[in-house]
Amino acid sequence: MEHGAYLPERVQVCAQVLLLRQAGYKCDEGALWFAESRERVKVVLDDDLISTTREGIDGLLSAVDEGKLPEPLMDSPKCTRCSLRTVCLPDEINWFSAGGIAPSPPPAASPSKPLYVQLAGAWIGKEGSVLRIGKKNEVLKEIALDEISELIVAGRVSLSTPTMHELLRRDIPVAWMSSGFWMLGSTGAQGPKSARVRSAQYAAASDPIKRLAFARALIAAKVKNQRTILRRGWRGGDQSAREEVQGKLQRIVARIEVEDDPDRIRGYEGEAAAIYFRSFSLLFTDNVSALPEFAFLRRNRRPPADPVNACLSFSYALLTRTWSSALSIAGLDPWKGLWHAERPGRPALALDLIEPYRPILADSSVLMALNNGELGSKDFVYAAGGCNFTDDGRRTLIAAYERRLDQETTHPVFGYKVSMRRLLHVQARLLARWLLDEFPEYPHYVPR
Repeated sequence: MEHGAYLPERVQVCAQVLLLRQAGYKCDEGALWFAESRERVKVVLDDDLISTTREGIDGLLSAVDEGKLPEPLMDSPKCTRCSLRTVCLPDEINWFSAGGIAPSPPPAASPSKPLYVQLAGAWIGKEGSVLRIGKKNEVLKEIALDEISELIVAGRVSLSTPTMHELLRRDIPVAWMSSGFWMLGSTGAQGPKSARVRSAQYAAASDPIKRLAFARALIAAKVKNQRTILRRGWRGGDQSAREEVQGKLQRIVARIEVEDDPDRIRGYEGEAAAIYFRSFSLLFTDNVSALPEFAFLRRNRRPPADPVNACLSFSYALLTRTWSSALSIAGLDPWKGLWHAERPGRPALALDLIEPYRPILADSSVLMALNNGELGSKDFVYAAGGCNFTDDGRRTLIAAYERRLDQETTHPVFGYKVSMRRLLHVQARLLARWLLDEFPEYPHYVPR
């Protein structure tokens, strides 16, 4: 290492010196302090360093004017501890252009977790760096803000202005949900302060060829993942029926992958869903199947007529919220879709992206909670021709869903292990880079 520090570090110091000089200060020297080694390194402000710094500044301004991201570094040790690695995704982007060199996994996600508040009449405030949740004059829970990755507020819950300001300062997103967990909107963590990615998203939404390619791959991935869940969890005794269902879904995938008519793709999607949900009860344990209230005949909603449908609808709402947050953080607009039609109050892009993850994340969370005996008859109520959760039942399914997000998977394209929670953020970043035409195909998550 020449001059006691890497060139980028010395350039940063030089840039700060140039700013001070421009502001009228006299500054003839700089230094770097390395906390781990407790070492002070003097930075010599010679003509070569100043010239290199000015060239870097000119190159940066030129990149901004052109609206083009610089090429990611290849196998650079600088990337290992860089805080922007999860935004730049150098290994993943280079994977597409360098013939499939296996990338190293992105840095582990923060240990902080989403916080759900659904108690009607509750208030949320703060004291210092601690979030306080209470009702009337009683504080029910305190939690450090550092432990919260996202706040989900459902129903009649109030949030104080100082708390909102602190969440915005910390870039902690707040998802605003109805009491039934319909997505109403979000604040905070809106991604890069640039419209470039969204401009590419809107352009793609107006391009029928790109929309068709995206839809074809998206729905094929969804049906493949439905097939995977049925293959993994089948508990029915008739294995010939299992093979028949697998074959039907495989044939639908083959038709989707060559279809040029969006309406026919929707038809194939509906056909696959009918086959999938007709077999869904065969994924239940005997203990669940023996309970008449958990009999599942078909998928219905608005309102769901039985506990299983209530679980599915609620888990899809949770998944929509998770994807909405990941897309916003990646700089995308969750409300502008490429497949789902735009309607007021409908996060169309989030609804697009949840499709391959419905079976893998939402349905598997429902199966986990039911088959493990975590949810029972006491967790549901019936009213106005529909079925809904008790507060305890809703908390139970939220816990199962969050556990599922924490489970690790091997990325089917890149080969590294990553939590499902982190995977969604990687996929959102890759979607942004695909929309910017940095690689030809968006890699949907299709596990074996």
